[in-house]
Amino acid sequence: MSQRENKHVDVCIIGGGIAGLTLAALLADSDLSIAVIEQTTLPVEPVRPKANAYALRVSAINLASMRIFEHIGIKPALLDARASGYRSMQIWDANSDARIGFNADDIDTEQLGYIIENNIIINNLYANIKVKKNVVIHADSLQNIEYSTNGMSIHLNNKSLHTQLLIGADGQFSKVRGLANIPTESGSFNQSALVCRIQTERPHQHTAYQCFHHSGPIAYLPLTDGSSSIVWSCDTDKAAQLQELSDEDLANAIRRALQSRLGNVTILGPRGAFPLAQQHANHYIDSRIALIGDAAHRTHPLAGLGANLGLQDAAVLAETLEAALQQDRPLHSIATLRKYERTRKHQNALILDAMAAFKTGFGSHSPALSSIRALALNSADRLPILKTLITQLATGSSGDLAKICQPSYPCKGYRN
Repeated sequence: MSQRENKHVDVCIIGGGIAGLTLAALLADSDLSIAVIEQTTLPVEPVRPKANAYALRVSAINLASMRIFEHIGIKPALLDARASGYRSMQIWDANSDARIGFNADDIDTEQLGYIIENNIIINNLYANIKVKKNVVIHADSLQNIEYSTNGMSIHLNNKSLHTQLLIGADGQFSKVRGLANIPTESGSFNQSALVCRIQTERPHQHTAYQCFHHSGPIAYLPLTDGSSSIVWSCDTDKAAQLQELSDEDLANAIRRALQSRLGNVTILGPRGAFPLAQQHANHYIDSRIALIGDAAHRTHPLAGLGANLGLQDAAVLAETLEAALQQDRPLHSIATLRKYERTRKHQNALILDAMAAFKTGFGSHSPALSSIRALALNSADRLPILKTLITQLATGSSGDLAKICQPSYPCKGYRN
């Protein structure tokens, strides 16, 4: 924890995860004073990844998000710390002949995205901001907020801070959202995601695979050492049963779920599971408050968009606040914060609805729906223009998502 003390800050960010630290890094070179509150102790120095000791939780980081990291200055460190680029993606339906493939050449880029361990992203973001004079990290937790005529008092376990603007980046069970009485629309998928690392008989060739089953999709994410991270979304009871299997039986179950696409499978290291749900805050802002990341929205991991949505929230909010500074407008005003909400809430709602529809559509046993999804995927696969558009939207290299990563003023380098 930083030893610097600043009881009066312009922006207080609750949550030291990927979204919260990215927002702090994007604002770190502004004239704003910033506090980041994270209840777990962040590392003093970036942790170098250990050989053959991959973390269980990884994220598929798209091109738009990598440009945000490039703007911050941590992209080289992420690439050096075994970020694994993937050039192609193969998606198919286990219950029909539906399939579609994507390739980096379709959009004239070297990679479609990168698989990066979450802790490596957090370590490098922390290393970036801990040397900034206007950012203070507090290992503490939020207890209460109190409004006053000239700001807010943020009451923590060990101290109180006064701020003009409070950012909730504190995850699915956001304390900020709860204290602001912001309701959410929530729904359970009655699913959990089993995660583990595997070695396959045949090389992954820097390709990501995803196979849809009625019980949920299994995603195969390539890693730099030739192994892969598995994220298997399935019914909660089935996930519990998979966790109890021996390594050999689990390896065979994964091989069958991937329809032996890469041959035999060997389990490497531990396994884990986490529940899946969809959640969307009814609004992202309140008086002197804004929500980003999982505090604002949570979706199914089937498209690997969760971390990317939070990063794009951080980029848009950073630009909104920088623009307010340039125009001498109050950071905390509803008019300022509504600019952020209008941009992100609509885009996120479209994606959350699409992911829920995908989950429902591929989970259906209806023969008619199976035929429709097969026709839709196979038609898209045979139409280069449509497939290129889908690839651009998914990677953030064109369309609305790309606005996050194009040159602009004042936050040059990640939005137009």
